[in-house]
Parts: sequence; C-alpha cells; structure tokens
Amino acid sequence: MLLEALVTLSANELLAVIEHSVAAIAPGATPGSFPQVAGLAFSFDSDLPAGKRVKSLAIKDVKGKTIDVVVKNGQLVGDSNRIFRTVTLNFLATGGDGYPFPKRERVDCIQNLKLRKDVVLSDSLLGGNYRRIQKSEVKI
Repeated sequence: MLLEALVTLSANELLAVIEHSVAAIAPGATPGSFPQVAGLAFSFDSDLPAGKRVKSLAIKDVKGKTIDVVVKNGQLVGDSNRIFRTVTLNFLATGGDGYPFPKRERVDCIQNLKLRKDVVLSDSLLGGNYRRIQKSEVKI
C-alpha cells in the first residue's frame, strides 16, 4: 500500500514547494528533497540564493502542452491565489523533508497494489534500497 495525499495549493504555495525542492542543490550535493514531478516543468538556477532559484514553472497537459504559466523569468505570473490540485506522498504533504505543504485541504488516499508473483518496492518505501519481495510477505 502507498499512502498518498491530494493537496490544494495556490500558485504562490506551489512556487514555495518547488523552491524548497531545489533549495539544497549545491556542488557535490545530492539532496533527497529534489522532486519527481509529472504535469509540470520547471527550470532553476542553483547559483541564486535559496528561495529565488526557480526561473520558470509551467503546468502541462498529458501531451506536454503548456496550459498555465506560473513563473516566468523568475517572477510569479498571474493571480497568486489561483489553485492547483496536486498529488504527493503523505510523508511530504505532512512536512517530510521540510516540504512547506499547507496544513489544510488534504485528502489522504491509500492505493492498493495488485501483486504478481513478486514485486519491487520503491526506494521511497525502503530508504533508498531496492529489494524483491515475495507475494506472501505483503498483506493488503
């Protein structure tokens, strides 16, 4: 089972989340907070101070077409209070890795996995290590 959360973010909050995701980037550093994203594209400049690094942020449709521009040339574009519905790990939604998700309007979801003969658990569940598990080890 994976625990995920559906979170409502304003454009300003979405920018804060993405800024946080790149805040620890530094030469030789590989921070665990760097995001895995879908449905958006962003660019950043790691030479700028943390909190000012995101240069562009756009919402994309399933074909990769831009449907909303949130940040352009390092500046928030449009209504900063417009909202976006996002899905993330519950760990992150509750402040894990220091992520600044708001403490409101969150729906926690459990996703059951259909198992075949064996399954590989992701590194987010095993702290960075993969291992194969047998179906008999998993209780749903």
